[in-house]
Order: sequence, then structure tokens, then C-alpha cells
Amino acid sequence: MRRTHASATGDIGLFKIVSEGGIAAGVRRIEATTGMKALAYVRSLEATLGQAASAVRAGGADLVDKIERIVSRERELDKKVVELSKKLAMGGGGGGEVSLVGRARDVGGIKVLGVAVDVGDMGALREMAEKLRDKLGDSVVLLGSKSGPKVQLVLTVAKGLVSRGLKAPDLIRPIAEIVGGSGGGRPDMAQAGGTDAARLDEAVDSLPRVVGAALGVGVEPRV
Repeated sequence: MRRTHASATGDIGLFKIVSEGGIAAGVRRIEATTGMKALAYVRSLEATLGQAASAVRAGGADLVDKIERIVSRERELDKKVVELSKKLAMGGGGGGEVSLVGRARDVGGIKVLGVAVDVGDMGALREMAEKLRDKLGDSVVLLGSKSGPKVQLVLTVAKGLVSRGLKAPDLIRPIAEIVGGSGGGRPDMAQAGGTDAARLDEAVDSLPRVVGAALGVGVEPRV
């Protein structure tokens, strides 16, 4: 005879599922609470909903709609912040791009640009790097930024240079080591992270030397 923890279903009282998820292939786990504990759980949920409704100044029926509008607005603002950050990092417009492009160095006939910018979003950092690479032509572009105490790095290589042995993952690894990190990616695009933000400038300034080593050409230090 199979035994249960209750002699009758009426002994269980209120039954509330609190979680459900997979624990192995084809196996699901359901967790629930019953009786007075289930009642306390429901009351806690009601209190949380009441606090949320008060915070967004919405009635119970309008709560979901109000939260969805707030989340949508937050996403729009996040996009605007990213766009503004990119514009500021590029100097506020087309002139700023020209200024950054003008900082590129010639290493073995290839344009090499490594700069630190104030862009915290990795997606925006990648987009900026690709844009600068396309403006420079046959080039290698490295952008670095600080995100709190950490560092983000993106390195992109013009596709025509990959066959010359300039592969983004190989180039970014020694640079990432300077800031206490590592990285990887595709032959034409790699990214990395690090924990030593104080050495970001040193890291981006090392790009010409790293590219020169890959090409087998010497690079004079910039004065």
C-alpha cells in the first residue's frame, strides 16, 4: 500500500505551487506549500503586489499595463544613453570621427588605431570599432573602455588582412593580459575583459607593437 503524508485530501487545505523547473533530462520538480503556510505565502504575494501598485501609482487592474509602459520607456532611454555615449566618444559628430581616425599609425603599411573611449556598452563599442575600421580601410582598430573597476576591449581587423596572419584573437590576448584579463573571438573581431582599469591606456597603446610583432616589423615608440 502506498502511504502519503496526509490521510485525506481535506487535511491538506490550501495548496499553492511556488516553483517548477527541470532538474534532469525529462524530470521536473514542483515545489508547493500547503495549509497556513500557503495562506501566508498568498498574503505575502498580495502585499508585494500592493507595494508595486503603490510604487507605480496604478490600480490592481492597470498594474501590468503600467509596468509594461515603464519597462518600454526604460529601454528607449537606455538606447538614447548608448547613442549619446557613442556620439560623445566620437567627439560629438563627424569631426570627432575624423579626429580619432587621424590618430591611427602606419605599421607595415597598415593603419593601426588603439584608443580608450567612454562607452560602457559592449555592443556600442563593437559598432564603433567596426565603423572606424571601415573608415580606415586596411586597418586594425582596438577600442577600450572602463566599466567600473573593470575593462572592456574590442579589436577588429579588416577582413583582407586576416590572410596576412593578423587574427583578432591572437592580437587581443597579449593586450588583455596587460589589464589582467583574456579574450577571444572570430578572426576579424575579438573582445576581452580585464580587472586592472588603471592600465587601460597602456593596453591600448600597446597595439602598434603587437601588430608589428605579428607582421615581423619594428615599431618606433610614439613620442
